[in-house]
Amino acid sequence: MRWKPAKAFLVDDRNALVHEFTLDPTCAVPFPEAVAAGALHANGAAVRVSRFFAQTVRAGGMALVVLSNGPAEPETVELSRQILLGTLSRLGDWARDRLELARAEELRLESERRRIASWSANVQARERGVAGLQEATAVTHERIAADAAALASRAQAHSANETALKDREAIVGRREAAVGSREAEADTRIVQDRAAFDAVVAKEKSEFAAWRDAEKAAIESAREEIETKSRTTEARDEGTRDREVHAELVERALSEREARLSAAESNVLEREREIAGREAESESFFQELSVKVAQNAKWEKSLRATAADIERRAKELGVDVDVPKRESEPARGKRASAKT
Repeated sequence: MRWKPAKAFLVDDRNALVHEFTLDPTCAVPFPEAVAAGALHANGAAVRVSRFFAQTVRAGGMALVVLSNGPAEPETVELSRQILLGTLSRLGDWARDRLELARAEELRLESERRRIASWSANVQARERGVAGLQEATAVTHERIAADAAALASRAQAHSANETALKDREAIVGRREAAVGSREAEADTRIVQDRAAFDAVVAKEKSEFAAWRDAEKAAIESAREEIETKSRTTEARDEGTRDREVHAELVERALSEREARLSAAESNVLEREREIAGREAESESFFQELSVKVAQNAKWEKSLRATAADIERRAKELGVDVDVPKRESEPARGKRASAKT
């Protein structure tokens, strides 16, 4: 196959493409494909690039890569080198300056490409951060929605609790009204019971005062009789000293009886203060009075025995002693009333 050039690539000392010459429009091989096939290193034997043969010649720091339909002969390679040298000799300083400018622009563009790549990486990182922030925002929104739902539930529960509290307050108010009514009734009943009790106590006090006066009169009468008998016995015979001593004992017993009566009276007064509103204790008071009456009866019986003993001793001594006889209770009561 006869050698026929189809395309040529002019490259600089850095193997960068300076210009591309298309001689055959049917040749669509680009420079990167030729580089990948090893055309830059085809200084001796040609290499196949697609259906073309690639051959490289270098001169003056520049290189010319020629793609042809057939393999290049030595004279053809030399012709290509001469063409390259002639082209370089015809290039002016302005072309070299433009080449330097082009290289500087390439450097700037490379630096800009790197800066853009860095900026792109930074933008991607920011995008990832924004995506993470969006996810966090979505999670926060979900949590806020959950909190809002919980707050709504708590508000409903609070409203229900307030309703229940109002119902309980109404029930408590009704109970308080009922308790107040019952307290008023109880106060009224207490006042009535207290009035009735005061009336009973006043009646009992008047009856007790009458009984006490009667008892005092009876005791005073008995004391006067005993004193009269004692004085009569002393005037008749000094031998009746034992009788006088006995009379003193009787007088002491009467004094003790008076002391007991006074204690009973103070006891009654104290009991009146303590039994405010207790009617049942008045019955106990009467029982105590009954016991004291029984004791008085015992004391009277003892006095009668003493009088009988005095009479017996007087008879033994030959002395006439007038001992009063026992009176009935009604007669004693009438005599005490007459004295008072």
